[in-house]
Amino acid sequence: MRIFQRNAYRSDAGRSVLTSISVERLFRESEIEAEYTIGWVRITLGLILFASGFLVFSGTAAVTEESQLIEVRLTALITVGAFLALGVASFLLVLRRWFRPWMAFVLVTCDAAILGVSLFFGLEGIGLGGNWVAAMPTRLPKREM
Repeated sequence: MRIFQRNAYRSDAGRSVLTSISVERLFRESEIEAEYTIGWVRITLGLILFASGFLVFSGTAAVTEESQLIEVRLTALITVGAFLALGVASFLLVLRRWFRPWMAFVLVTCDAAILGVSLFFGLEGIGLGGNWVAAMPTRLPKREM
């Protein structure tokens, strides 16, 4: 009975260390897998935006003046390029095993910055201030000629 009691209250320090190492490795692998997936999502989003830009190419000319049209299209191309570059960068960080968990915060902040700057300059390009982002309709009415 005495042997049983001694073993019942004894903590196995080696076992808990292995468990915490396994959990840490599992979290690390999950973070890497998530960033790998997000890299593909960024690349796919950039390609979809690029393709949709060609589909709405003629529509932008109807709602903007010629001088503003170049600025609107340039903003769109920079946004698409930034998403593609960020996606490729995060993808390469994972593939080359340079990715660290803190980098996810930087990459997500870059996502938000790309969207914010793109919205601001897109609205400025059609003659509205950046404070119109929340009130902007999804489709502008056609101008009467």
